[in-house]
Amino acid sequence: MPYTSHSSGRAGHMFVFAEGSQIVIADNLFVQAKLTNRTLKFYYTFCEVEISGERLDIIFESIADGRMVTISKDNDNASMRLTEPRITNLVYLSHDESGRRDEI
Repeated sequence: MPYTSHSSGRAGHMFVFAEGSQIVIADNLFVQAKLTNRTLKFYYTFCEVEISGERLDIIFESIADGRMVTISKDNDNASMRLTEPRITNLVYLSHDESGRRDEI
């Protein structure tokens, strides 16, 4: 499932990338989330995660309500229902000490 909202349990957001790698980033490292036209960006103290897709406002609202999320790329178009977000791209950008951004 490409997107799951959790009301309790894990204390962070989980991102599952296309090649299967997973990363959980703790809530205390979360700075903010910004939603633009077709992009949702999660800002953390040491990195950013950029999500592209459709109906991203559903994820943004979950974050605003303090719910944890699990997000992965929608490889099989499982979320074609209009009530769920559709994730088309998921990018992790790390920040080194010089401020440079590295895409993983």
